[in-house]
Amino acid sequence: MAIGGENYIMSARVKVNRQKSKAKFVLAGAIHSGYSYCTSSRINKPMLSGSSKEEIAEVIIGVAFVSSSTLMFLVNEVYDKYPSDK
Repeated sequence: MAIGGENYIMSARVKVNRQKSKAKFVLAGAIHSGYSYCTSSRINKPMLSGSSKEEIAEVIIGVAFVSSSTLMFLVNEVYDKYPSDK
């Protein structure tokens, strides 16, 4: 195969990977927003871009982990503002 053809194939792979990544980032934002309509409308795009169900599950788990840790810091900060009962 000619060098130009290899560059074209690499360019196509980079474009597909970029589309997959972008779709997964958009899905992560939708999940983090907490709106079920937004999440359900965004979940098909990564699948159409070639992401597997396992990759989408990783996005969901990652967002849940990050969101829960952020929520725990917020709750702890609010909780610490109140005086103790003693």
